[in-house]
Formats: sequence, structure tokens, C-alpha cells
Amino acid sequence: MRTAGFIFFLTCAVLGRDPIVTARVDRSEANVGDTVTYIVELHFERGWNFDLSTLGDRLADAVVHQSQWSKPVSVPDTNLLKVELISTLSWYRLGEFTIPSFQIKGSNPDHEDAVFETREIEITIESVLEEGDEALSDSKPQITMREFPLTASITGALLVLLIAAYFLWRRYRAKGSVEAPEPPPLPPLQEVNIRMRDLVNSSILKEGEYKKFYVEISQIMHHFFGRVFSIPGDEMTSFEFEEFFVDTKMPGEFLEKNSDFNSLCDRVKFAKYEPMESENNEVVNLAYRLIHILKPQCVEQEEVNHDEIS
Repeated sequence: MRTAGFIFFLTCAVLGRDPIVTARVDRSEANVGDTVTYIVELHFERGWNFDLSTLGDRLADAVVHQSQWSKPVSVPDTNLLKVELISTLSWYRLGEFTIPSFQIKGSNPDHEDAVFETREIEITIESVLEEGDEALSDSKPQITMREFPLTASITGALLVLLIAAYFLWRRYRAKGSVEAPEPPPLPPLQEVNIRMRDLVNSSILKEGEYKKFYVEISQIMHHFFGRVFSIPGDEMTSFEFEEFFVDTKMPGEFLEKNSDFNSLCDRVKFAKYEPMESENNEVVNLAYRLIHILKPQCVEQEEVNHDEIS
């Protein structure tokens, strides 16, 4: 919370019931990057004083765009007043998230301090368009085949014989030659460094194709993780990787960097967000940092593979 909120001094009247604080959101499901309205309501009798602090730039996993308290208004047919904290939030990652409880400090007419807090709220963030989704193309009408005359049939038969003779000649010519075996795949560390170098040196960002760049760097890292941990990395989502790394008990720095990397990638891939140049540099630096943390494991794996071959 921002420490500098504003304080309402609401004087007079006699202490009655305790203040009531509630919280709600305008929807429980939203797409990545959508604006969600978060409202905290405070009902109280005159004579209470409150320190009404607003939200900071972030609230747990959410980015806070705006946060402001309304002026106190009277509640009809009661002796209560009401104020509202109206905030707009956005999430740039997929999954289920919790909006934490919000605390309000106050004191009654007897100058006794009290703290009131809202309940936690669950919200689900979904993708705007699942990666790889495409509309099915329209079905095409079947082609009606016409009967070919005798001359066309003979010509077709001769053409088939010529093609067969050509392939027999190619096979005879190549007989006895041995095809060279495919080279073994590069070690994971060497492969990921080459792919990262090629991506960074490409003209994708200069051409303004930000989504393509972030999709490719995400695919490179997923493939790298898959090879290092012997898992189907090309088929896993960012959320599945985060769960896997937690279960594998990866170091805290790795979990933090991976979370930041996924947040940047998902924001551009799914929320139609246009990144700044500093964010492009940051996502590349995060990728190289993750590679660096896994380097000892890659080197050890290469040594084991070398010993098995020898």
C-alpha cells in the first residue's frame, strides 16, 4: 500500500456498531491484460477516523493502473457513511490468482485503534487466443473426373514408364554408395547459445515483429529446458514449467528469473502488448541468466554422456 493515503476525520455522534469493510471484483474470470475493477467498500458511523491508504504499483501478481478513494456519502435510510476504494488491475500471466486481503486502520471516538480487513478474492486469468489456434478453412467442392480418351491413356502410361526408368537408373547409379549418418545433435548448452545468438542478431525486432520474437525466445528456452531435464519441453506451457521447477526444488533465483521471463513473454504473446526496448533487452538477459544457472548441470550431463560413449 502507498503510505501516503488521506485521513478522514469524521466527528460527532455516539459510537455504535463497528465499521464493515467488504471487497469485490467486477468479474471472476478475465483475459490476459484485461482491466479488472477491484472495489473496497467501508461502511461506518460518524465519529470514526480512518487512515485510507491506496494501493501501490502492484498488488500481489497484479499490476495496479489506478487506485483512488471516493468522498464519503450517506447511506440512505441509515445513519451510516460509505467510502469506496476503486482500483483497476491487470494480470499478464495465465492461471488462477488470489487478491490478498486489504487492511484499513481506524480509531473510534474513544481513540481506540482497530484494524479491519477484507476477504481474499480468487480470479482466473485466461488467454485471449490459445497459441496455435487457427480457424478451419472452408471445405472445397469435390472435383468431377472426366473420362480420358485412348490417346491420353497411352501417353500417361508412357510417362509412368519413363519415370520408373529414371528412378531405376538413379538407384543403379547410387548402388554401393553408403549414405553418411546424420551428425549427432549438439549438446543442449551449445545448441541454445547458437539459437539465442541467431535470434538476437536477426532483424525481427527492427522490423517490429515483437510477438514473433517473444514466441521464438520462449520456444528456444522451452526446448532447452526439455533437453536438460529430459522432459517434453516443446509441448509444455509456461505454467507447467513453473510447477515442474517448484516440484524439482530449483533454486529461488531460478524460480524468480523464470517467473519474470514468462511474465514478459506471455504479456506480448497473448495480450497484444507492445514492449519497450528496455523490456526486449530484459527478456534476453533473463534468458541468458537462466542458461547460466543451468550451465553446471549441462556440463555435468555432457561429461556423463561422453563417459558412456567412450
